[in-house]
Amino acid sequence: MGDNHTATGTHTPEDTAAAHAFIQRWSGTTASELPTAQSFVIDLCQLLGVDKPHPTPEQSYMFERPVTFAHGDGSTSAGRIDC
Repeated sequence: MGDNHTATGTHTPEDTAAAHAFIQRWSGTTASELPTAQSFVIDLCQLLGVDKPHPTPEQSYMFERPVTFAHGDGSTSAGRIDC
């Protein structure tokens, strides 16, 4: 998709059709985030023409990235972020 737009930033009919198809597919979704989040992000990345999340040694662009949450009382806890 990303290679189909012109230098002026306008989009081709294919871009528009792909965006409408994406909206149509996801607008009626009633499932919770847990079973759909990764599929949604993969589809969005495809629409935008960017790499989908993948493991890297730095763990910088992946699903369920491990993080440490800092709490107001000075404590920390392990957690994960979606992407």
